[in-house]
Amino acid sequence: VNNNNAETTNKKYLTFEWDFAGFNNMRMSFETIVLLAHSMGRTLVLPPSNKVQWLNWLNDENKRFSFSDVYDLDKIRSEHAGLDIVTTDQFLTSEGLTGNLIDKESGKPRYPPDNRTDWNAVDKKILEQYLRSVSYNPPKWEPAQCLASFPNGTESWHYPVMKWFLRNATNSFNGPYPTFKEYYNNP
Repeated sequence: VNNNNAETTNKKYLTFEWDFAGFNNMRMSFETIVLLAHSMGRTLVLPPSNKVQWLNWLNDENKRFSFSDVYDLDKIRSEHAGLDIVTTDQFLTSEGLTGNLIDKESGKPRYPPDNRTDWNAVDKKILEQYLRSVSYNPPKWEPAQCLASFPNGTESWHYPVMKWFLRNATNSFNGPYPTFKEYYNNP
């Protein structure tokens, strides 16, 4: 999500939605999204707490789970200079309610549904639709045809160097990219 009101701030955000698989998948997703937010210099917006079907040890079907229940977010912040993590409530209060989030279609400020900022105990579909309407959503990601890369600095010279490495890496193939099976046990 880009804050489109450049006069107030240049802060950029990365939001993500829950992965409703097992806990290990949620853990790996969280670790990946922290890495992406830090690499891109964006503030990570944690999704609201949610019910998690696979955490049977909670023994309470009304119990909601948040990443702060498992991770020491203050410690993660302190160990990674430049990484900022906020809750959805904080994000919607600072950006959504102030009119800083711009609808992609109309180009006008779009406020959170019902001006709600706390989405911890309600259906997330409405929130997810709202966030998608005010954020950049990359085209369909095809892992076999895409390569994510990040420059190791913000100076302008990092980008041509990154493009050079990418061009050389992709030109070294004399045919289609290897399939997943070709990578298996063959790093």
